Amino acid sequence: MSEKIPVVVYPFQADLLPIIRSFDTLQSKYELKRILTFPGSGLVGKDAAFSCNLPEIGLEVGEFTTDNLEGIEYVLMINPLHPTKATDDDIIDKSIIALGQNRSVKLFCNRSDSIAHSAGKLREIYPRFSISFDECVDENLEFTGTLHYKKLDVPVLLLGSLIETPEILDIICYLSENFSKENIKCLIFANTPAGSLFGFKSGVPILSSNEFSEATKVEELNRFANNLISRFNPDIVLIEAPDAVLRFNDITPNGFGIQSYMISQAFQPDHFICSIPIELAIPDLVLSLSKDFETRIGTPITAALASNIAIDAAENLQTHSISYVFIPMQYYDVKFPNNIDKSSIPIYKSGNRSDIGLFDYICQTLGME
Repeated sequence: MSEKIPVVVYPFQADLLPIIRSFDTLQSKYELKRILTFPGSGLVGKDAAFSCNLPEIGLEVGEFTTDNLEGIEYVLMINPLHPTKATDDDIIDKSIIALGQNRSVKLFCNRSDSIAHSAGKLREIYPRFSISFDECVDENLEFTGTLHYKKLDVPVLLLGSLIETPEILDIICYLSENFSKENIKCLIFANTPAGSLFGFKSGVPILSSNEFSEATKVEELNRFANNLISRFNPDIVLIEAPDAVLRFNDITPNGFGIQSYMISQAFQPDHFICSIPIELAIPDLVLSLSKDFETRIGTPITAALASNIAIDAAENLQTHSISYVFIPMQYYDVKFPNNIDKSSIPIYKSGNRSDIGLFDYICQTLGME
């Protein structure tokens, strides 16, 4: 058996914590030696789990220096979910530094990302620089021709959140690990380009296309998903909602959940797992939300997750934006609803992968026991 390739991941942020937590269990090609991040991020010198105030995982975040490239063969550059020109420039600059240290660099991004053009130029100059585009969309694939809308013929599980957080990807990784142990084959759609490390697919290139109408995007997503099902023959499809699934309030529309609605039209989910901030994870409110989602996306909430985030209401009123903090787990446990056993919709704690309660409930619901 060949040895794993020693790598570092850059730039680490909270949205990558689920990838880091599952790095050794969901892929076998790379050995993660270090995770590095931007200077001034507040994460340097902290355990990676500090980014979401979860229990420590024993992996400290470092800063990008040539010393931290010692013993490394590949630098895995992960384009952020919400890139900016500053992050684009930084990733290109750090890639050039790593290449100058005789390291190989692989960039994970979508073809629609702004960094793709400058990265393509870098690839022409440096043979050791490569780009890992989403494997689910062929480089020469043209979304043309006659469309045939067809309901997916395997169970579909949509996972989304009232407030966009890394928790949904973490639950997807948690489910993927447990389904794999039971030899249940999953086709998984995730938002981060790093998902391709685990064989996850993505609808982002279609959703972000400027060439199609919204209705055509839904049709293309449906056709694309059906083609992948024919190719991989999965037992179940898991989808990470591409945005917050609901308008937060009148001053913070939060995207209105438009892309998640499009996904629900394309995939017609049979079940819906919804992450809800801990302070809103009240049985009566969860039931009310469930009725709304049954109308909105065609399926009620199958199970809810009480997320360890607290929304900054004052910031929301002043800036009309969503600002939140991750609550330390010792306070989270205190805030967890006492009347949880009376909820008609199961509500589970977040962040604890050793608790297989959610997985068992999903298997029971799907008849996969």
